[in-house]
Amino acid sequence: MNLPEDPIPKSIKDIAVPASVGFFFNTKYYVVDIYFVGMISTEMVAALSLTFPMFFIVIAIGIGIDQGTTALIANAS
Repeated sequence: MNLPEDPIPKSIKDIAVPASVGFFFNTKYYVVDIYFVGMISTEMVAALSLTFPMFFIVIAIGIGIDQGTTALIANAS
C-alpha cells in the first residue's frame, strides 16, 4: 500500500477489510462464549451481555490504533 499515491477508496478498503474481519472473529468468539456460559446459568449470560459493549469498544480502539500506527509507520519508511 502506497498511501500518497494510491486512490483514497482503495486505501480505505485496504485498511477496513482486515479490521472488519477482526471484528467478525471477535464477535464470533463472544457468541461461542455466550453459548457455553448459557449452559451454566442465565445470570452469567446477563453479566456477559452487560460487558459486551465495553469489550467491543476496547477491541475497536485497539484495532483503530493498530491500523493507524501501521499506516503511519508504512508512510514514514
